[in-house]
Amino acid sequence: MRISIIMIFLLPFLVLSVPAARAQTIPDDILRQIEQNNSTLAALRKKTDAERLGHKTDIYLPGPQADFNYLNGSPEDIGPRKDMSVRQAFDFPSAYVFRSRISDLMNDQAELEYLSHRADVFFQVRLVLADLVFLNSMSRIISERCENIRKIYELYEMKYDAGEIGIMDLNKARLNLLGIQSELENNNIETAFSLNELARYNGGNRIAFSDTVYAWYPAGQDFESWFEGARGNNPSLQWIGKEIAAGEVRIRLSRAMNLPRLEAGYMSEKTAGEQFRGLAMGFSLPLWENRNKIRYEKASLLASKEMETDYRLQYHEQMKALYEKILSLQASIESFRSALKSADNRGYLLKALSGGEISLTEYLLEYGIYYDSFRKLKEMEREKNRSVAELNRYN
Repeated sequence: MRISIIMIFLLPFLVLSVPAARAQTIPDDILRQIEQNNSTLAALRKKTDAERLGHKTDIYLPGPQADFNYLNGSPEDIGPRKDMSVRQAFDFPSAYVFRSRISDLMNDQAELEYLSHRADVFFQVRLVLADLVFLNSMSRIISERCENIRKIYELYEMKYDAGEIGIMDLNKARLNLLGIQSELENNNIETAFSLNELARYNGGNRIAFSDTVYAWYPAGQDFESWFEGARGNNPSLQWIGKEIAAGEVRIRLSRAMNLPRLEAGYMSEKTAGEQFRGLAMGFSLPLWENRNKIRYEKASLLASKEMETDYRLQYHEQMKALYEKILSLQASIESFRSALKSADNRGYLLKALSGGEISLTEYLLEYGIYYDSFRKLKEMEREKNRSVAELNRYN
């Protein structure tokens, strides 16, 4: 009887002690699904496409202008006068080249803004997945603990019916069972909420995710080498680089706009017995309208360069701090996990409880110490995983 009871208690530990197959890393197909189904990204994609079209407006020649005049003569015998003209105005030719370059750079910026928003959505998804990894891990041990306490309660019911224990011991077992069942229910609620969040990012489509291990990345390389690659993937830094390039072209455009504005066309004038027709040419000098324009563009370019320097510095220091934090957390996690594995007395506790060597209170206390340590380990892993998500926001 006692041997069979011990085996019943030990079975869950024997099953759980078998090394689990390596959990999936964060699957790329989840992010691909979300990119296809996310309503926010779909709206942003259409907005970006509209902006790209908008940037291609106002870069061409203005429409030609046509005039027709019918003037009555006085005295009447001289007849009316009829004037007709067609004119085309245009800036200095290089201005259109510069406008086209600026338009291309602004289109690049629009695409980078979309990529930045997409990275933000993917970052939020990775945070949800980090929470799910934690909740899935906790569900495993809470379920294990719930099952064991349920069997202990059933055993105590048998002992109570046999008169071996009193009602206080039975109630203690019942209260602990209720407590762990409530904790399991809360964990399931949080898991369902996180899965609903994942579905929300996926356009309402459910995604199954039961992993208990978060994707890791090769951390052995030098940080500066890693940063060079990460910096090249940062759309915000690329956007500022495009702004600097556009600023340089705007300066050249402003200089071109200070050159004479030309106008050419055809004109005819017809009166009684006379007719004149031929080419019409003209130009205008922008003496005042572009005043301080070049100075403004130079100041804007300088500000953009200062912003790039500051942003690169801030991004470097932020990523370096995260990088070092992750490495420290990983070292602590590995040390903690090894110590926890060597100090795992759950199987012995069940034997001792079943053999009457320890009381239920002692069993719950000792198991609670392991359980709290396990939760602490998983919380450390979740913090590391969230930091990894931030570190790899643009990768």
